[in-house]
Amino acid sequence: MTVGLIFFVNPFVDALTGLIVLSDESEVGGLGSPSQLFRLLLSVVMLFQIKRRGHLVATLLFIIYLICLELFNFLFHNDVAGLLVGITYSYKTAFGLLMYFVLSRYISKGWMSVDKLFDCVIYSGAIYSGMVLLSDLLGISYASYMDTNLGSRGVFASANGLGIYVGVCSLIAIYRYVNVRKVWILWCYFLMAYVLLGLMTRAGIGLLVVGLLVWYMQISWRLKLPILGLVAVLVLIFWEPVSTVVEGATSVIAYRFEHAEVSFQGLVIGGRQNLFDRATENFTAEGPLWYRYLVGGGYFLSYRNPFNIAYQYSPILEADLWDIFYMFGAVGILSYFGLFIYGLTRKASNDVGGYILKVAWVMLFFHSAFAGHVIQNGMSIMIMVSLLLLIRYRDASNMEMNLDGQRVL
Repeated sequence: MTVGLIFFVNPFVDALTGLIVLSDESEVGGLGSPSQLFRLLLSVVMLFQIKRRGHLVATLLFIIYLICLELFNFLFHNDVAGLLVGITYSYKTAFGLLMYFVLSRYISKGWMSVDKLFDCVIYSGAIYSGMVLLSDLLGISYASYMDTNLGSRGVFASANGLGIYVGVCSLIAIYRYVNVRKVWILWCYFLMAYVLLGLMTRAGIGLLVVGLLVWYMQISWRLKLPILGLVAVLVLIFWEPVSTVVEGATSVIAYRFEHAEVSFQGLVIGGRQNLFDRATENFTAEGPLWYRYLVGGGYFLSYRNPFNIAYQYSPILEADLWDIFYMFGAVGILSYFGLFIYGLTRKASNDVGGYILKVAWVMLFFHSAFAGHVIQNGMSIMIMVSLLLLIRYRDASNMEMNLDGQRVL
């Protein structure tokens, strides 16, 4: 039941939220969205499914920590609405921890195989993609970039969050296909590739390009040159329609390259530098506020001055590396890098293409650190947890068995 709610029902709830937000019935980041309420319900369900005392205590302590952090910062900013917003949005990380513990239990008890988790994630990505395709066919899709009317995100509120979710799912689909060679996985990938191309976001295009490179690497050496030649011939024959598609899909990226400084900061961080400068100007840790270096200002306060809050600015800087520091301080930064290293150093799979999931993990964190939309996005948190579980459990032979024949952590 829980697995079905997470992977098969949640996409439709996110679509409903998107429709409400994009039709101006609710503001972006508002409280009480269908997605927030649904994940709250899921959290209650999952909380009762955690049976290991250590996991339950860790989850409850983490939730209490997040609430106390917002309450402590409330003593300085005294904004009741801000307190509610902070608790609601900072809780997304706790939801991720709950999901991780519950699905880990399912796998360790043998109630769900790793193969089943692979399939659920791929189907979920296909459902999100299918809804975008249906929206395009019905003519009800919203542009990824409303100001320029470029790209298509279907009816989902966040083009970046959708690109990250579907993009990581596409890499997982590639890994799964090269190991089991099932045709349905291939069709799911084509559907996801369509969405990634149409989104026109850097995350979507980047993950699509990496996926195509991975496909090429998995091809037999004797076929690499012929396929490369065939692609070159097809591109030359159909140059006009191909160039039109590529130009349209990359128009936003091309625009940013043309107007960006030719450097890592200019091309990757881009316009976020203005947000960082603003955060530096507003941030203060004088006097009793020194604690912000250690534990941060929470979601609502973040970088803002508690005695003169700039309400016109969002607390999110759209770069998780900076957001985590301002929201959770040194404790958050250490935890963030610890999670990245944990996923990166798990034992490599003996399966074909075992490196693919690690590539997906690196790309997910790279985007998270410098372009955001992961830690503060419910969809992205869910795919991050799913990917971490697949990285940890993908090699079933590494699982130890107890006397009852059950897998143990």
